[in-house]
Amino acid sequence: MQDDDPVNAEVFIKKAHVLMSSCTDPATTLQYKVCYARILDSKRRFLEAATRYYELSQLDTAQLAGKVSPPWHGLQTFGRSFFFLKL
Repeated sequence: MQDDDPVNAEVFIKKAHVLMSSCTDPATTLQYKVCYARILDSKRRFLEAATRYYELSQLDTAQLAGKVSPPWHGLQTFGRSFFFLKL
């Protein structure tokens, strides 16, 4: 994704998807979900990306406290601004 090549990024995220079923680390799972949402966004699949971003915004940050930073901290790096409000 760093090279703005969403096609290659999608190939690798699909390979990672196979491994995610056995992953128990919440930080790795969160990183996967954020990367997948970013890839969908860069491929202009905005509805799917928005759904993923919304799911990330609904995560219980109290559960993740101390393990990982909230996923929306890195979302400003996409060239677009996303704001999530937990109501």
